[in-house]
Amino acid sequence: MKTLKKKAYAKVNLALDVLRRREDGYHDVKMIMQNLDIYDELEFTMIPGEEINISLEANRPDIPTDERNLIYKAIKMMFDEYNLT
Repeated sequence: MKTLKKKAYAKVNLALDVLRRREDGYHDVKMIMQNLDIYDELEFTMIPGEEINISLEANRPDIPTDERNLIYKAIKMMFDEYNLT
């Protein structure tokens, strides 16, 4: 079992222009942003031989921990794109 811990630093958008909606449902944007010194702590654990199971925890009930969460979507896309098991 391998575990990876990373910090996902926050940012604030100082200016944001939404340029167009893409075919995949996301938008192209142009922005000016500033990094902040606050972060979420992310921990990833891969268990060899197990089927993909994405489990998220949040400290607030209004943060989705299912397929609506952007971290969930990114992990799922990575597994699909690189055929990880």
